[in-house]
Amino acid sequence: MKRAAAIVTASVIALLALGVALGQGQSPLILIYSGFTPQWGEELADLIRSDDRFDADIQIVEEREVYETVVNFPRVQAAILCPITRVQASLEDISNMTVAFFMDGGAIIGMGDVCTTRYAPGMDETVFSITGNRSLRTLTIDDRKVFEYLKKEVIDEINGGLPSQLYLEGYLAFYSANPGGKYVAIPTDGTRHILYEGENNAPLVVAYESPSGGSSVAFPGLTVQENQDRGNYYGYVVERPEFRELFLNSLAWAIENSPRYQRLSGIADEALEEEVSRRAELAEEAENLRKRIERRRLMRLAVVWAVGIVVCLVIGLKLVVVSDGAD
Repeated sequence: MKRAAAIVTASVIALLALGVALGQGQSPLILIYSGFTPQWGEELADLIRSDDRFDADIQIVEEREVYETVVNFPRVQAAILCPITRVQASLEDISNMTVAFFMDGGAIIGMGDVCTTRYAPGMDETVFSITGNRSLRTLTIDDRKVFEYLKKEVIDEINGGLPSQLYLEGYLAFYSANPGGKYVAIPTDGTRHILYEGENNAPLVVAYESPSGGSSVAFPGLTVQENQDRGNYYGYVVERPEFRELFLNSLAWAIENSPRYQRLSGIADEALEEEVSRRAELAEEAENLRKRIERRRLMRLAVVWAVGIVVCLVIGLKLVVVSDGAD
């Protein structure tokens, strides 16, 4: 019951929070899931707003239930998953909704632990086409924990104009490796592009096109923290022009190669109206069920009272009879 109540509450919050965005014609919506660290999400949102390629409403979501409720709305064009802590990255309770969005042709950008099987076991192999049984070591440069990014494949729209070597903040990156520590790709039905790699050929930027039409870009090495005294503070990575260009190009590429929004935007109003109607029907059904339960409770209480009155009458009559007999 508590779980159901939480979901209903989150749904109401989501509809209220996104009501304006969903009501502005056919404008797309970009979701940024930044669990309990909205400042990190705001940094990314500001980057997106600064780029004329994106004409979308941007909503930062902290609660998983809200994200779960909203991610499959027709007007959601892309989802950016950038939780900071490992607990926030587990996403086990929303993995199915994220996979459904992606398999329906949605665009997804993933950062940090959310790209690994250890913390998102139900999602990453399908959405990001990477997994992990070994971690990559960081370097320390100018008191910052960083990974060295070496360009491998080139997608002109993403990293065509970027340097062949980058340094971006992070402290943990998992990859699939053989006993010798070398990267071994997992099987995939889609097309995987390793744009940048690190030590042992570990993938650090992976662009993936699924057979269903969804596209994603994973940044497993972007494990950042919110404290400014840490060498992998998220503010440091945002300062790097290479990151800004790489992130924005990746988002633009994923959206361009994901047909979901274009396919559903024409029926968004009807779909939303149907969803609202469905939720209203569920609410009415729940209210009717509550009333039936209340009526049954009152009927049982009435029966108990009736039995009690009868018992009292019987006892009273027996007492009268016994009293008359005694006289």
